[in-house]
Amino acid sequence: MLKKYYIRRILSSCDILFLQEHWLADGQLACLTSLSADHVAVGISGFDDSDVLRGRPYGGCAIIWRRTLNFKISPVVTNSRRVCATLFESGDIKLLCVCVYMPYESDASSTIEFQYQLSVIDTLLEQHSNCFTLVGGDFNVDFSRNWSNTLTLNEFCASADLFPVTRSECSKVDYTHHLCMKYFSTIDHFLVSESLHMSAVKDQFVVHDVDNTSDHDPLYLVLQLCVTRLRLSDIKHVPRPAWAKASDKNISDYKDMLRASLNDIVIPKDVLLCNNHMCCDNDRLEKLNIYASLITDACVRSATCTIPSTIQRGSRGNVPGWMEFVAPFREKSIFWHNLWVQQGRPHDGIVANIMRTTRARYHAAIQRVRRNEADIVNNRFATAISKNRHRDFWRDVKQLRCQRKGVCSVIDGLTNSVDIADLFAGKYRELYTSVAYDSSDMQVICDE
Repeated sequence: MLKKYYIRRILSSCDILFLQEHWLADGQLACLTSLSADHVAVGISGFDDSDVLRGRPYGGCAIIWRRTLNFKISPVVTNSRRVCATLFESGDIKLLCVCVYMPYESDASSTIEFQYQLSVIDTLLEQHSNCFTLVGGDFNVDFSRNWSNTLTLNEFCASADLFPVTRSECSKVDYTHHLCMKYFSTIDHFLVSESLHMSAVKDQFVVHDVDNTSDHDPLYLVLQLCVTRLRLSDIKHVPRPAWAKASDKNISDYKDMLRASLNDIVIPKDVLLCNNHMCCDNDRLEKLNIYASLITDACVRSATCTIPSTIQRGSRGNVPGWMEFVAPFREKSIFWHNLWVQQGRPHDGIVANIMRTTRARYHAAIQRVRRNEADIVNNRFATAISKNRHRDFWRDVKQLRCQRKGVCSVIDGLTNSVDIADLFAGKYRELYTSVAYDSSDMQVICDE
């Protein structure tokens, strides 16, 4: 649950996302579309639905992009469980995006697998030689290591005219992967074609965030490409006072502020004392409307300043027990993480040790509430019922039942909703016209 909302945070700050290790089977890939209503996704699974999983299978990978990008988008078949590719076309721009999850170098078979996946990427590059190329993901290769796969990847980049952005002057990456915040490496990379590097690459950086429960940190690449954007109507959330969440102090503050605001309003006594129920005096009606508006504004303004407000559904993770069991650990972890950053991210020392400890406790607290989610929810239900807090009870029920179901976003290679609708219309028209509907034609069919 928390990983889903963290990915949504990343999606809010990028146009195209390369995602690895989503651990979804083929029949679950539609869940990628439930991450964000503003994005479309294609992905591949690291294993088949019918496979008997043994050990640790491939984690799969996916490419997710913003709906407003005015691209003609075509998923590319790779026939690989480790390579996902999509072609983006807009005007003179043709961008081949390839997301990879490469094997870790452990033995001879893993080295052979690494070389095979590079051959898959090389085939894609040959098939799209007229395109800008962007290859990104988890390569499990640190260019500073003198390993066999490092040499293989270097030779591949040279032969395929791909440039590792980590070698660019604009790159500001210290590490992308850590092991318990003790051992650090840069094994996530973007490889770009030379033409794309020279014309469009502007920046590359990594974000280290304590809310990220993965041992990989998100790597950002900034490209300057002239692409138009579509205008889509958005449903805007308007915060409202959440009276059920208001404490006694909130109510007291609301009364005090409202009382002060009402005292500042001048009462139109001549209008209020009018006994003519059929009065049509426009001046009096205008004064009465102004008086009513001032009272309404005072109530709304006082509630906005003193009463907790509603939040947009899906804007934060709905994790039972978060405030009670996780939030305190998160605050301490953020404090020591920021202090560690200010000290220059030292690998050793008191600050580094406390940073690791508070981070580990924070992530351990997340795991505890996940394991005990059923007990926490049951206790909440029992408390709400015993104290006659019906609103809390039904709110928890609604939160549990409000699970968005993924819907496939790619149909026969089409990703635009209008194109998909036209495809279905054409299929329906073809089916409808292929069946005889005239009475004489039906009789001929029956006689046959």
